[in-house]
This record gives sequence, C-alpha cells and structure tokens, in this order.
Amino acid sequence: MSTRSCVARRTADNGWEGRYVHFDGYPEARVPVLLDLIYRKGVDRVRNVVIDWNTKGWSCLTGEHETLREHQHAGRFGVVSDYGIACREGTELTISSNDIPDCFIEYVYILDDESMTVLEYKDGQHVFHSQISYPQVLTAV
Repeated sequence: MSTRSCVARRTADNGWEGRYVHFDGYPEARVPVLLDLIYRKGVDRVRNVVIDWNTKGWSCLTGEHETLREHQHAGRFGVVSDYGIACREGTELTISSNDIPDCFIEYVYILDDESMTVLEYKDGQHVFHSQISYPQVLTAV
C-alpha cells in the first residue's frame, strides 16, 4: 500500500504547490530522504529537481541506487540519480493548497529556505504535523 504525498514550496498567497510522490510518503520515510538530499545538494536544488524539473510526479524518492535500477520499466519510469524514480508518462500533475486532485494526499512536505513544514491530512484538510530544521553543514575554520 502506498502513502501518497506532495513535496511543495510556498506560494505568494501563503499556500503551497508541488509534485505528487506515490510511495513511502509517511514522515518516517520521507523526512530522512529529503533532509539527506537538502544536506548534500541544498534546498534550492532539491526544489528545482523534485518540483520544477519533473512535472509528471514521482513514483518514489530514495537514494538507493540498486533498488532504483530494478524499477525502470520500458520508458514509463526513469531513474534520476540520487533522487528516485520519476514518472515519464501522463500529464503534468501539480498539487496545490488551492487545487488538490482526487488522488488523496496524506502528507505534504513544504520545503522552505530554513526548514521543512509537514502537513497531515485529517478531518478533510491538511493540518500542521511538524516542522524540521535543516541540518547545518559544519566547516573547519
């Protein structure tokens, strides 16, 4: 069974919009992957790849290269190194706080500049679940 989620950014009206991710959207799985990507690549790059570059959504986000290779199916999905499995077929799928499709999004991960806000679907709406600060890169002086 999949836990559907959305990786998003804030919009000008203080809402959010982002891309659909089909598998492993519960916080115990999604947060460590996003934090690792942000630590290694920076939040701007992660937003660019996950939200802007692949407009058709994701099957999963994971950095496990061996697992990713097994899921590449005749052009339907494509492995994106270090990120996961991108959907290649279908139409653009933007999910926003103003327009949530019928695919039932259980969690939303909003990637702000300094922290990630996690929303959870409860009682017909997405409500605050948690806020996680990004790991800081330590540099020698």
